[in-house]
Amino acid sequence: MVLSERFQDYKEEDIHRDFGRPLTHPIETCSGRPAGPSAPAYIVKPLDFCVASTNLLTSRLCVIDFDQCFQKDQPPARIGTPAIYMGLEVAIGQLPSEASDIWALGCVIFRMRSADDIFLDYDTCCPSQVLQQIESTIGDLTGCWADVLFDDGWPTTEDSPFAEVNYYGFPRQPLEERIFSLLDEPPSVYIDSCGEPEIPTEDPAPPRLPDHGPMRVPYAVAYRSIIWKPTAVCIDGDYHTSYSDEMEDAFRGAFTRIRVEEASLLLDLLSRIFVYDAASRPGLKEIAAHPWFRFHQEGKMTHVV
Repeated sequence: MVLSERFQDYKEEDIHRDFGRPLTHPIETCSGRPAGPSAPAYIVKPLDFCVASTNLLTSRLCVIDFDQCFQKDQPPARIGTPAIYMGLEVAIGQLPSEASDIWALGCVIFRMRSADDIFLDYDTCCPSQVLQQIESTIGDLTGCWADVLFDDGWPTTEDSPFAEVNYYGFPRQPLEERIFSLLDEPPSVYIDSCGEPEIPTEDPAPPRLPDHGPMRVPYAVAYRSIIWKPTAVCIDGDYHTSYSDEMEDAFRGAFTRIRVEEASLLLDLLSRIFVYDAASRPGLKEIAAHPWFRFHQEGKMTHVV
């Protein structure tokens, strides 16, 4: 999201007022020896715009990338895009194209709305693994694609001594099911197991780990309707800040799903993007004109972070 223009006029005292004083820590080395004259004297914790008491974000989105660019008529043989954002054609060893960028954009849109990566299963980290997730979400691969050989997770040829066919057949997670099960922001940070607001009668148990404390703190009121934090919602007097079956059950039972109108629009958009034929994917202008973005502009949804 693009920062508000008024942030450009902020002076040092304005930053301290909205974000607090900078948090610093002296430089330390693994050996315990001094870092040397070329090292900075201290490190500074990055600025978190979501802790500000004033909303400094706009509803405008900026273009992102994965720190790599190239001429579209001179694509590299291997790109630095994370595997979970690779288009099908890139994952099987074909050259990247503008259509591959469109696929990656679809992955970003899903993550922006759900806080989950659509083609990630715990440790998906290479093309062969992301193809397994794509197949389980989008549908069966055609014969030539399903027969592509891989060596250590990357596409290869029959000449490779370690070439092998990828395994497919993981449990299906259809795109429609994934989208219609997305969670939406509850009406309060204190709810019961049915999702109804409640007034807490006693303090919840303290965090089990130090890192869990900040996860319970909701974003500032100024960011309500823009972003929200599921781990900051207290369900029946308890917070769920680490993954477990109990957490999954609690979230699924207490949180509402996104509205059917939005889910239908998002499904339509991503169904157009996540197609195996790269030439059939929409262009950026067509995507930008999709009504799902107007649903967003009307302030009817918030992003999960």
